[in-house]
Amino acid sequence: MADEITGVISSADRVQAELQRIQKNVDKATQSALKKVTGKVRAGIKSGMRGKPRWTHRGAWNGRPALDLEGGSRKNPHAGGPGRFSGALMASVKASKRPKKNAEGEYSAVVMGGTKNKAVNAYKRKVEGKYPYFKTGVDKAMPQLPEIWEQAWSKATNK
Repeated sequence: MADEITGVISSADRVQAELQRIQKNVDKATQSALKKVTGKVRAGIKSGMRGKPRWTHRGAWNGRPALDLEGGSRKNPHAGGPGRFSGALMASVKASKRPKKNAEGEYSAVVMGGTKNKAVNAYKRKVEGKYPYFKTGVDKAMPQLPEIWEQAWSKATNK
């Protein structure tokens, strides 16, 4: 024989208000954690693109005039990563400012690289293929992400 539990909830309004408050705190924590996570990933990606140029680009590239960067060695081989050649490429790495809620009630945010400029996108593909900066930046940020989520959720559940 199955045990039955019966009861009457006298203040359903208070229970509903409390459940809404909990959901609001969880949503805030999720949004906050997503912002921090995307910021860390974006910073990790950009950190691999800083520094002195590792080579000079002499000669026409993708329909543009020849370019010679100061400070790079003329005999430098194309090795060691992308360096800091294109401010447009570095500026194209962006993260969502506000996480969006989809139809199922789940939040999502994105970190991406790319612009409307086709030349930058072509350069991005070549550089990522030869000297991966995006994947290494994401891998650099990954160990910090669980801690961010734990802090956000503990903050939401302790209120």
